[in-house]
Amino acid sequence: DMDKDALYGLNEIMKVYNSVASYHINDASIKQTLGKGIFVCRYCGKAKPEVSFKSKAHAIPHFLGNNVLFTDRECDSCNGKFGRMLENHFAGFIHLEHTISGVRGKKGYPKFKSNDAIIETTGSFVDWKDIPDENLDYNPTTKTLKIKQKMPTFIPLAVFKCLVKIAVTIMPEEDIPDFQDTIAWLNEENHGSGNFNLKRLWLVHGKSSTIDRFAELSAILVKKNVTGPADMPSMMLRLTYSNFLFQVPIPLCKKDNSSLK
Repeated sequence: DMDKDALYGLNEIMKVYNSVASYHINDASIKQTLGKGIFVCRYCGKAKPEVSFKSKAHAIPHFLGNNVLFTDRECDSCNGKFGRMLENHFAGFIHLEHTISGVRGKKGYPKFKSNDAIIETTGSFVDWKDIPDENLDYNPTTKTLKIKQKMPTFIPLAVFKCLVKIAVTIMPEEDIPDFQDTIAWLNEENHGSGNFNLKRLWLVHGKSSTIDRFAELSAILVKKNVTGPADMPSMMLRLTYSNFLFQVPIPLCKKDNSSLK
């Protein structure tokens, strides 16, 4: 449920944005491949047979719950590179929350391990083991227990890039020429020290209760229409699944003003 301010804000945004790509994944979803049979990589520009396309590239990372939406526009080399330099960071960022929330990954429910804890879940019950007493803070008045837990290391910019990469993967082909700088930025392996110095990136990250989960994994890409203010991004991605929500602008569009570059 949204409060009145949040609902008003969403309605205002949708007055100047139109959906250009929308994918919704649930247990009944049929397998689908974007750009099926094209075999031209959207990220390096190389085509088959110069590069191989043997692996099934997930259009949305597998660990987020996608095992039905793939793409033939990502070669094996780029698929492996983005898995290492983007998806691994997103997985580190969200791993503990996925375990607590019971989000199924590649191998079922993810187990979280650290030097001071082992956390497992059945999807409805969380088993938190070997927590040192100094990491526990029980309040008898409110009957709440706070647990301190070390998080895996991750690079925040790589998490942001992973979301942008989803947007570029599901983006209609006719919009790709406007986002060539975005693709070049995604390909930069030294996060934050490449040819693009982006200082005004923002990300909306929301979380609902485990009772009010989203019914499916949804990735929606919206595009600004002609009535949209100049200082708003040309495109934004909204990703929702389980009890998580992410929304990001897609930076470096050639049609955007300098504040988004």
